[in-house]
Amino acid sequence: MQKVNIIIFVVVCIISAVDYASAAWQGPTAVVAGSWGSSLGQFGLERGDTSDEFPNSVGITASGKIVIADQINGVLHIFGSDGNILREIKSPVPGPGWPSEGWPYSVIVNGECAVVGYVEQTHTFSVTTGVLIGTANNIGGTNYLSDDCTKIYVKQKDWKVYTLAGQLLLASSERPLELGQVQTNTLGVKKYRITIAYPDKQYFLTSDSIYTDYVRDANGNIYGVNSGGVWRFNQCGKEIAELIIPSGEKEAVPIQGSGGRTLALDVDYGAPIVARNGDVYAWRKTDFKYSIVKWTWVNDPNVPTGPDAPSGLTVTPSINGLYLTWTASAQNPGCVTGYEVARATTSGGVFSTVGTVAASVLKYNDTTASAGTTYYYKVRAMAGSEPSPYTAEVSGKR
Repeated sequence: MQKVNIIIFVVVCIISAVDYASAAWQGPTAVVAGSWGSSLGQFGLERGDTSDEFPNSVGITASGKIVIADQINGVLHIFGSDGNILREIKSPVPGPGWPSEGWPYSVIVNGECAVVGYVEQTHTFSVTTGVLIGTANNIGGTNYLSDDCTKIYVKQKDWKVYTLAGQLLLASSERPLELGQVQTNTLGVKKYRITIAYPDKQYFLTSDSIYTDYVRDANGNIYGVNSGGVWRFNQCGKEIAELIIPSGEKEAVPIQGSGGRTLALDVDYGAPIVARNGDVYAWRKTDFKYSIVKWTWVNDPNVPTGPDAPSGLTVTPSINGLYLTWTASAQNPGCVTGYEVARATTSGGVFSTVGTVAASVLKYNDTTASAGTTYYYKVRAMAGSEPSPYTAEVSGKR
């Protein structure tokens, strides 16, 4: 395989491209971009007859630092969330030759740490300082790293959990609960009920796809991840957004001295990586440059992301006020923690919350309603701080 280095200055830029994401994600934006080469901030490339070798293993820390495993140049590139290069980490084992040759083949990132599993040694580094904080011998490849950077998870025939120094903590035939234990039941043609159990909570997803991985962000949302996209589910298991990674994209590059003509280059994207804040990253490459792009998650305050709305709201006079009843949200029992009752004095007017009840209570007696006044009511379900849409408004007079 012949090695080719093409030198272009490192830049941080915005990709001018179609927004392939749903309204919930904005992008893609290039947060890291540079050329093929071996200088600081450049990326290694080896061209082959049928395929190229280049950095295709990337991780994102909890604070948004970007870690890129560059096997060709033998370094971990560490970039800040702003795209500025912070440092490069080299193999702690001197080269040339085994085991430093080909290091780092891949990288797993969590918290503010990065772990590189290679041949007989597994190295864990602080991304913040670049310092080696653990070396484990003969534990095999690495699949996950704990949030607090104290445990390495290895999936071979069975699951094994090690300290950073290689001490075996657990061996089990089941996926560790802290990673999320997944059970999938088929409901019909391309319809699945997916249960994901964590130590603190269970999630129940209804989806038309089975995903290769499941990720939970810092706010408790769940993501189903495939090589071609990401599906975001809220804490109630409702799908609220979909991001499809671009394919078949072309990039026009000016041909020097051709009078304005351009060359259409193929653009390739890597598998998506979900960050702790819900942003999505992927590598992007052409023949002339390599970049890490990001789709930024943006909450829309006008779109409820909680459970389904309750239904069947009725309002009737009571002895001392107005009596409301409704039918439970579809996620009750489940993630619903309560209901909020809102009231206005005009249809479509300004509603304010007049009462809250527990999830097990599907009624409310508004004793503050004045006799002879027509009131308009609507009710919504709550999952913690996440609201459902409101019911249609219903009026009543005491």
